Amino acid sequence: MKNNKEEEGLYISFSEVTKLLKVKPHILIYWEKKIPQLKPYRIANRKFYKRNQVNLLLKIKELLDEGYSLEGIRKNLKKRIFKSFNL
Repeated sequence: MKNNKEEEGLYISFSEVTKLLKVKPHILIYWEKKIPQLKPYRIANRKFYKRNQVNLLLKIKELLDEGYSLEGIRKNLKKRIFKSFNL
């Protein structure tokens, strides 16, 4: 049975996020290790992201595709350039 928060669409599963971003699961796990703001929630031993985290992941993917390094993105997050993500 699904959790009420899941049903309301507050959380997006790890597998759905990998499909949305078009990345393999190990890539997303690597990003989680390198970007401290990415903290998936665990519900019934499964990973889920809130919508604001998915938006952040989309921005990270976009910046990586533009040629930015993950380290550069991480440093900018520390400086709170991405305040709009409410992290």
